Amino acid sequence: MKRRVFAIMLMLATSPVSIAASSWSQQSGGVTLSHGGQTATSPALVAPSGVAAALPVTYVAWRIELLTPPPANLKVTLCNKNWCVPLNGLKGRIKVTENFDVKGPFHFVYHVHGWGKLTPPLHVVQNALTVTYKKR
Repeated sequence: MKRRVFAIMLMLATSPVSIAASSWSQQSGGVTLSHGGQTATSPALVAPSGVAAALPVTYVAWRIELLTPPPANLKVTLCNKNWCVPLNGLKGRIKVTENFDVKGPFHFVYHVHGWGKLTPPLHVVQNALTVTYKKR
């Protein structure tokens, strides 16, 4: 029975009607904000050269590492050249409903609402992004 189930799963996985998913991941160093009201943009994250353009993106996952706990009024957005989406939390995954270039570039945009000195400053150690897309 186990062999039969394995054989069926193997046939489905290699069937020409199945749509395979693939992904790419990148990470970059972060930014530092020392005062409220400031906005900072991370370095660009782009797909490796082997990823073909015009492939449909299905999910985007992110992970942000901070040196200290985030201030309560921190807003983080993930942007590419066509759109920006607010991120809920320092880690997560969203289903992509917009049509955009799988190759990027993507940027994390950080903003702390309010004014005055941030104590301690907001120091983003690392931005990580994984883009999942359908291969054709």
